[in-house]
Order: sequence, then C-alpha cells, then structure tokens
Amino acid sequence: MRTNISPLLSHYELGEFVDLAWAEGGYTNENYIIKTSNGKFFLKKYLRVSDERVNREHRLLDYLKNQRFPVPRVIKNTAGLTLTEMDGNFYTFFEFIGGHTRVQTNSVTEEELRNIAKTLADYHFLAKNMPLSLEPIIPIFNKNSLNILYNEVVTILRNRRELDEFDQEINKILAQKIKELNGLEDMDEASLPSLLTHGDFHAANFKFNENGEITAVFDWELSKHQPRIWEVLLAMMFCTKLEWTWNFHTPIDFEKAKLFLQTYNASNPFSKTEIEAIPYLMKVASADLTWPLKEHYIHNNFGSDRFLPKKTEHWFFWNNENIKKLQGIINGIAYSQPKLI
Repeated sequence: MRTNISPLLSHYELGEFVDLAWAEGGYTNENYIIKTSNGKFFLKKYLRVSDERVNREHRLLDYLKNQRFPVPRVIKNTAGLTLTEMDGNFYTFFEFIGGHTRVQTNSVTEEELRNIAKTLADYHFLAKNMPLSLEPIIPIFNKNSLNILYNEVVTILRNRRELDEFDQEINKILAQKIKELNGLEDMDEASLPSLLTHGDFHAANFKFNENGEITAVFDWELSKHQPRIWEVLLAMMFCTKLEWTWNFHTPIDFEKAKLFLQTYNASNPFSKTEIEAIPYLMKVASADLTWPLKEHYIHNNFGSDRFLPKKTEHWFFWNNENIKKLQGIINGIAYSQPKLI
C-alpha cells in the first residue's frame, strides 16, 4: 500500500504524503490512516465494491453530515468524485476524526453503552424522514436462501476427504440449525416499522471521546431498508454479549441489555408490534449462520472463524427461556411510554 499511496494522492488536493498506518477493525475492507503535509485523513480500500451501494453510502453521509449527525465528511477527488479507481482497486478518503474505538465491541463502558443506544435512537429518528431513494425492504429472513447456503456447505463437507476441527463442529451444528430453520413460520415483516438502517451498528465502527460520547459513526455501506427493531436487537447484542463471538450465539449480560433498551426507548419508543415480534426475530437470528459460513466456505476468509461460539451449548443460547427473559425486559420498559412510530 505504501508504494501506491503517492499516485493515489495525486487524484486529490490533500498535500504531500508523509506516513501511513493501518487502522484497526474492518473485516471486509482495508482501512488506513494517512498523514500528509495538510494533516491526517482516513482511507478506505474497498475489497468488495458495488458502485451503486458505495455511492449511496456517500450520499447518505453527506445528508447526515448536513443534519449534524456524527459522521465523517467524504472527500472528493479532483474530478469531483468520492470513489477513486486505481489499478483495479477502489478507494475513498474521509475526514479524520480522533478518539478511540472498541474493536471488541462488548468491551464498552457503561457510559459508552448509553451513548450507543442514544445515538442509534437519534439516527432512527432521522431515518424515518430520509429523503434518499430507498430500495425495497430487504427481508431479515429468507428461509429459501438459507436452505440453499446450508445445503451447499453440507455438500462441501461431504466431498472433503478429511474434516478438520472447524468442519467437524459445523457438521454437528448444521443438522440442528436446519431443523430450527425449517420449523420457523413465515412472518409479515412489512407490518414492522422500517427505515434505512446502518446495517453494522457496533462500537468498532464508532469513535468515542474521553467522555464516552460518540464523535463519529463509520462504515455505512451495509445500510439497508429493514425493520428498525432488528437493528436495535443487533446493536444490543454487540454491546452486551459475554463472549466475543457471532452475535446471536453467545450469552448476554441481561442487566446491560436492559440499560441499552431503556436508553433507546426513552428517546425513540418501541411499538407494540415490534415488541410482539421479538420472539420470532430471536429464533430467526439463532437459526441464521449466514455470515460465518459464507466467510469461511464461500469467501475463504478464515479470519472470521474466531467469532464462532467457544462452547457448543452457546450455539443454542436463544432457547425459549432466554427469549422470554429478553421479552420480559422489553415489556417492562416499553408499555408505559408513548409510541412515536
């Protein structure tokens, strides 16, 4: 990367190259901090680029910046574009915002957890009236596509002459997950309040100041139009899980979950429909292994393996008992509040 940075900078008016450092975090893109004679900048190298998706991300950032929401400014090149192609790779420069991040997203302090919930509620309030064009709602759950993926992985495993330890674990788990998947009824997700979600709202995508306040929210390329309660549950899991594993296959700290949900609900209350949907959504989440399986078996990204559960029983943490416990917390928080959406 160092040998390529000066030619890339020639497309911008950012000064002369001084130094480059790898920025921690990021599993589907490469991130760098660039120092030039004009100061520091954040550089993203897109590894899986879609012009339409990235351009929408940049339009969204411009809108949020104008609304004073904490996002970095996208920097245009000399041609007036936010995405630069060089040697078959795609890059974007962003305003550099100082502070610390939490790569292990469950390591947040209590004050940071409160601010994550409050910032998410504030974003969702803005997103209700987003003027940007939206694609149709992307389903949270597609039983057919999951079945295709799971059967593809089963076929890969059957064709291997020898299964390593990871393969053996997946082979044991998949049969039960397929059973869970096929036992789920369909749900009308259109009945849930939906908006343009961030898509990956966790502390590794934030910068915090010394007071635990969020000074920037990054990585909006996974934004999609989905039910907001789904993003609330995902963000809650990131903050409160007890082990650093894939979201819905680990125990959580229910007291921290209560604090997160109370803080969110105080700014942007849950609707009755959303609360009633929680048991179904948690069962869907427990049955869905899309990300870890795709990364390992389809994209050969073995670095994602460390996010998988450390104990076999954690694959099945979200049984009916724990789902009822979570719903009880939300019921206790929500029903005394006026509903905004």
